[in-house]
Parts: sequence; structure tokens; C-alpha cells
Amino acid sequence: MNIALCTDENFSVPALVCITSFFENNKDGSHHVFILTDGLSTKAQDKFQCLSKIYQQPIDIIQIDKHRFDGLRTNERFPISMYYRFLLPEMLPQEKKVLYLDCDIIVRHSLKKAYETNLDGKAIAAVVAESCDSLYFINNLKLTTPYFNSGVLLINLDYWRENNITEKLISFVDTHSDICTLPDQDALNKVLEGKTIYLDYTYNYQEWWFGSLLHYMHYDRWDDIREKGKDPIIVHFCEAEKPWFIECQNPFQKDFLHYANLHDFIGFRLQKRYGLAYKLSILLDKIGLKFRWWAERWQKQIIRNIKVSK
Repeated sequence: MNIALCTDENFSVPALVCITSFFENNKDGSHHVFILTDGLSTKAQDKFQCLSKIYQQPIDIIQIDKHRFDGLRTNERFPISMYYRFLLPEMLPQEKKVLYLDCDIIVRHSLKKAYETNLDGKAIAAVVAESCDSLYFINNLKLTTPYFNSGVLLINLDYWRENNITEKLISFVDTHSDICTLPDQDALNKVLEGKTIYLDYTYNYQEWWFGSLLHYMHYDRWDDIREKGKDPIIVHFCEAEKPWFIECQNPFQKDFLHYANLHDFIGFRLQKRYGLAYKLSILLDKIGLKFRWWAERWQKQIIRNIKVSK
């Protein structure tokens, strides 16, 4: 299997954990991992090579030119590295297929069946997004096909090269920045509309599916999603409380911690997402809301007691 991840220095540890989980659960056959990056420290690169030696599988670190994406929309949560996957057909010129994985993912079982999906005439195989039935995304992009999550993509590299998909994706983000809420994902959904095979939920089990489905998914999906959530093949920690934060409530955080601590050289440390200043601000906000409630109640009482003279 060809596996690809895109990362920068900040996400190098989650990427190492993701790859570890993949190797641990896919020990049969040969695999080739490709890391697309705009720069990793020597220390980080050495860690990837340590994994390569342990599992006797090649890991190639490929330097990309991030200036290809100058001017495209980014923010703190969605850095420029989210676009690097667009370059996979160019960076892997000899390969026909690759399975792209976001770094905030763990692989819990074999991916052989998913990887063998027939992509003839199709650009990718993907899993619907946790908000796939939301009219916001459907109407915003004027989609006629289900909205998918871009964290797990089985990519037909030949199709992308033959149809100039990379440039079409970059162009879409550039010319539609006003409607791209999730820039890379929105572009992939629109440009590859009608050219996508939809995989089972288990291959990209997303955060919201562990909680309330009521507002985001049609009810006819609920039973299947809940059943697949008992033992998903891929868990995608796609919300803000990542598994490397103490505050994470995902039931599979323990699996992430297992792989994160499997090799000492990874250097994983559990962190706090919310510091003292943040918690204090929340407390002050609650006090402010309580004070406002009492003030409004007191004001209404005063108004009721006003006597209008005749």
C-alpha cells in the first residue's frame, strides 16, 4: 500500500502516531509511506526514519513548494499544509494509487479491503462528512452529491494527472474563497463532484458520530453509524479536542495514547488545551451572565412596583 500524510513541524508527532498505528495493524505485505512537508527539523526526520527501521518499511520525506498556494485562504485551525495533498499526483509520478490520511487519525485494523477499491473512472474514494446532510454545505457549494470528509482519501493518481485535478482544485479555492468554509474539503467536494466512490463509515469514523447525530445526519443513517462506532477501522479526531489533549472525550483516545507511547523516541506528551487564563475567562463569563439575569429580574420587579398617578 502507498500511504501519504502531509505535515509540518507542529504536527510531526501526531503524524508519527498515525503511521505507527497503521504499521501495527497492517503487518502483512509491503507498504510505502510518503510524507509531504514544507520543512521538518532533522530531529523530526530522524524519528520517521526510526519508524522505518522498526517496521522495515520505507518512509520518504518529500519537500514541496508551499508557494504554490500563496494567497489561498488559511487560518489557525486550517494551516497551509491542508493543501499539500493537492500535489500528490505530481510528487508521486510513478504511482497509480495512494491512500491519503490526515495526521489526527489512528488506524485500528487492516486497510487492505479499502485500498483494493476499484477506482476505474473515478477520482477518489472517501467517506461522507459528519455533517453531510447539512443543507449549509450542500446549498453553499450547490452540490448534487453527498458532502464527504477529506481526511481519508483513496486517490486515483492517474485520473488526477489526466484531468489536471491539482490545478482545478487550486483555482477553485482561489476564485471561491468567499464560499469556502473548509477550503481544501470544499474544493475537493465541488471539483470531484460525481467522481467519488463512497466508502463505509468505518474507514473514517468522525468525532460527532460519537455524540448527537440529530442535527447533522439524516435519521436513516443513525443505526449503521452507531454500529460501526463500536469497532471502527479508522478513527478521525477531527474536532478541536484532539487526543493529545487531556480534555479529549473521544472514547478511542486510549487507543491513540497506546500508539503514542509505543515508542519512546516519538516523544509524546499529553497536553492541556485550556490553560488557567481560558478557564478564568469562562468563569467570569458565567458570573457575568448570572449578574445579568439578576439585574434583569430586579429591573422587572421595579417596573411592576411603579405606581402611575392619576
